[in-house]
Formats: sequence, structure tokens, C-alpha cells
Amino acid sequence: MSEGLSPSYYGAIHGSMEYPLPKPCVFLSSQANSENLNTALFEEGEEEVVVLTIDAAGLDEDAFHCDDSLYSLIDGEHLEYVEDAADLREAAEEFSEAYNLPKAAVRKAFKTLIDGEDDSLYQSVLRGFWREALEVDKVVSYAGVIAPERILAVTPYAEANRAVMEAAEPSEDDLSPEP
Repeated sequence: MSEGLSPSYYGAIHGSMEYPLPKPCVFLSSQANSENLNTALFEEGEEEVVVLTIDAAGLDEDAFHCDDSLYSLIDGEHLEYVEDAADLREAAEEFSEAYNLPKAAVRKAFKTLIDGEDDSLYQSVLRGFWREALEVDKVVSYAGVIAPERILAVTPYAEANRAVMEAAEPSEDDLSPEP
């Protein structure tokens, strides 16, 4: 809490990544119980994990990047079966609709990735899509220190997860039949 969040421990929990980011990052989620949490975090017990509420206002927008999970999704679900221009158009259309992105920009990015055959291209080619990826996937990476004054609250994971689960449960009103 005295130093804030620093990317200095980047890779310490999950090791190297298949799609490396250009700089060490802090991984953030807009969900208290993100599906992207590494299970190694819970080896010592759920009570050791906390959820930090961060004030993102004033953070350097140029330091935000897509989370590396997006690259696995693109590679495995969108680009893996692209064999010709028609497949590329279809893959770009599916992704652009899912992430509310311009089709031409996605098609250009996908073509660059296919032609490049280099996993390190993912971050530079898809860099500009981080806002949309955060909106859809609820995760993002930040290549910078998040100052301690930006940490608004610290909540035990079990408590934060319980609150999320309770909010997702239908209420009695939701279960009553329509008249």
C-alpha cells in the first residue's frame, strides 16, 4: 500500500506468456471475481487474495494494453482456420461485431498477424483495441505503476466474490410470473 501497484513482479505468478507484452504490466479487471485470475493465487488459500478498487482517472492511457488472453482468443478462435481471403473477412467480421470495432481495422490487423507469423506482433498490432477489449472481456494490462493514492479500497476476495455472486442471483421479484 505504500508503493502502489508495480509491474516489477510481472510474470512471477504465471511465468512467461505465449503472447508476450512489450513491457512488464499490472493486470487489471473490472470484475471483482475475474475469470482471468491465475489459480496459483489461491494456493495459500482464498483468504490471502484481495480485490483492490482502483481509481483509473488520471492513469496514462498510453500505458494501457490489451490483456494477453485476447491474443489466445484471436489466435485460437478467429485466425486458426483462416485459409483464404473469404475466411479472413469472416473472422474479422465476427471479431469486429463481438468487440464493436470497425471491420476494416480488424481485417487489416488480422492480415498483418497472419502475414507476420510472429507472436510478438499481437501487442503492437492490436494495441488500439484495449478499450473495447476491456468493455467485453473485463480485463486489461497497465504498463506502469499505479500510485497508492489510486487504491481506493482493499476487500478480501471471498467477500468481493460473494457480493458479485449475490448481485447475480435473481431476486424474488425476478422469479414471480408476469400477470
